Amino acid sequence: MKITTCMICGSSTFPYLYKGGYKYLHCPKCSLFFMNPLPTSEELLLFYSKDYFEKPENDLYTYRCGYDNYEEFMSFKKTFYEFLLKEINHYMVRDILDVGAAYGGFVSFLNERGVQASGIEISEFATRRAQENGIDITCASLESFANGTNVVKSFDMLCMLDVFEHFYDYTKVFMGSRSLLKANGLLLIITPSSNSTAARILKKKWYHFLPPQHTHIFNEQNIIDLLSKYDFKVISSSYISKQFSLKYFLHIFEGWSHIKLPKYLVRRFGNFVFTFPMRDNMMIIARKI
Repeated sequence: MKITTCMICGSSTFPYLYKGGYKYLHCPKCSLFFMNPLPTSEELLLFYSKDYFEKPENDLYTYRCGYDNYEEFMSFKKTFYEFLLKEINHYMVRDILDVGAAYGGFVSFLNERGVQASGIEISEFATRRAQENGIDITCASLESFANGTNVVKSFDMLCMLDVFEHFYDYTKVFMGSRSLLKANGLLLIITPSSNSTAARILKKKWYHFLPPQHTHIFNEQNIIDLLSKYDFKVISSSYISKQFSLKYFLHIFEGWSHIKLPKYLVRRFGNFVFTFPMRDNMMIIARKI
């Protein structure tokens, strides 16, 4: 799907980056970056297969396909989930839908702490893994899930953790979100910011230019403008830090640098967990109005 004008401000856009056979355009007015052409929903479904979550044997290029081993990646997320729960508790939220829930780690975490949570995930493989562990995950896109009559206006909050930059049709995303949220319901979005220090220093080499999964890259202002087009008001915006295992960080580094690292680093130090200092993700909380 080819779109050459900015979906936020309507301005003409220009080629910015070619990477891995894909092209990103840039809006000079609001600084939105987006892939052109955008992948279709069918292409994305094929992409988020088992190979996205578990690296195939002897594949040197699986950094393009997501995770070395998603189950291991989830194992160090508890601290981050605790941070999110503190934010959620500020708003007296009781019913949460996790959008792009993968194996259901956040849903399980919330349920264990007394918050009613469920999730949706477009990957059939990831959904099966979650369901095998007894976690309430439905295989559906946000828009198709919203068409279910039994879930209309059911949730206090939708969480979109590291998934907002993956969407390809934001009109469907926000219309579905409005249908699913109760009056004054909230969106919690975590997504990379192109206005972060890391993005401004690395420019075209910034690691969040990651096609085909990262279809759009936002900043604090243009995401506010986009949300306001669909009658959401941003009530909180901040940069956040994330934690990574060294194994996952080295996996990402190999993909970014194309440098193959010695395997003994992973074997010996892979479970070491650290806080990544770049703070190039933003957390946005917006209210349905």
